[in-house]
Amino acid sequence: MRKVLSLGLVMSILLFGMPLSVSASDAQDKITSLKFKELQDNILARNVLVKTSYYQVDSTWFALDAQQEALKAQTTGQINSQKALLNKQIDAYKNEIEHPSATTDVPTLTFLKRILDDQLTQLNAIPTGSNSSFEDTRTKTIQKLSLIADMTGKGQVYAAQSLYLAYNDLLLNQEDLRSQLRLTQKNLDIQRLRQTLGLLTSTDVKSIELQVADLGRKLMGLAENLSSIRGDLNLMLGQDYDTTLTLQTVPEVDISKIAKMAYDEDLQTTMDHSLSVLIQANALSLKGTQLNYSSGIAYNQVDVEYDSEALKLVSEKRKLVKAFDKAYQDVKDKQNDLQVVQNTLTNESKKYDLLSLKYKLDIISLLEYESGTADYQNKVNSVTIAKHNLFKAYLTYDWMLQGLNVSSSSAG
Repeated sequence: MRKVLSLGLVMSILLFGMPLSVSASDAQDKITSLKFKELQDNILARNVLVKTSYYQVDSTWFALDAQQEALKAQTTGQINSQKALLNKQIDAYKNEIEHPSATTDVPTLTFLKRILDDQLTQLNAIPTGSNSSFEDTRTKTIQKLSLIADMTGKGQVYAAQSLYLAYNDLLLNQEDLRSQLRLTQKNLDIQRLRQTLGLLTSTDVKSIELQVADLGRKLMGLAENLSSIRGDLNLMLGQDYDTTLTLQTVPEVDISKIAKMAYDEDLQTTMDHSLSVLIQANALSLKGTQLNYSSGIAYNQVDVEYDSEALKLVSEKRKLVKAFDKAYQDVKDKQNDLQVVQNTLTNESKKYDLLSLKYKLDIISLLEYESGTADYQNKVNSVTIAKHNLFKAYLTYDWMLQGLNVSSSSAG
């Protein structure tokens, strides 16, 4: 068997500096702090699904290579047998032509010998061990598996990025809930004091106690969700679920990239790079190869299957256009949403400055000031969330330009 490197193995070496292996993964240092920009390289280098998908490319390559060698030997034997039969028959015709009897039809034998000579010439022209059908099928099979491996890699990166962004969104929710809990607890303390003075009923106090308890439960649920996301990311990074992991903040979206978005040009780039389209085009090409080497009833069946794959390719392209249009519009919508909440925050900042002044002048109470501060911080967080949403929208759009349609890929 020829010693060759598959596309998957070559990519593994280029990406990671060495062939992937379980022992190499075990030797990797644990990641305890992670920035968003570090996700892609780490997922591609560590993720088990990504490694497995490239392993499959490698193992299939070598398995098909072995099959091809075996088929070559079989094909060579068949051709040699046919050549021997032809040579035997040609020699028999030649002998009769050179030593004809009274009943020998020399012209007919000469014609038949010429036909056999042509068949022998065709067999001699076939390269030793050649099997074009198998070679074409093998090439397209490896191409398909390589495309699937690429989709798996990009899908896993996107899935990890989505978890990272969801984690930061939950942190903002946690901050908001903690603020609500602090204010509600202070209000409860005040109302309990009013109750002791006979100014409030136990029913009113009980209502606030239930609010405190509900906020506490929500915070516990959020803490569990945050822990779950860290654990899922640990697994995606190829390390233990309970590994201590700190996630950094979400980077600011690059507005200059959004400004360069061009619908028609980007749609063409998306269509050219789309892995889902390329995989379906590969399936159509593979069926075309089968059609080229089919005949009779089998040809009719494969012809129908070819038409079916062609329709699937058209459908895949249509779905991609729809997904691209949605992703493009979503970026524009999220950009507008951000502008709205930023304008709102500008107005709220003026109100908050006035609130702070009133508190310094003892015009309002501490509870009123803290309540107003919490409301203002909620508006600040709304801007941060809007920035996150814009970042996520452009991330989806950018992945489409790189070939991944996140609405159809199996990123899990």
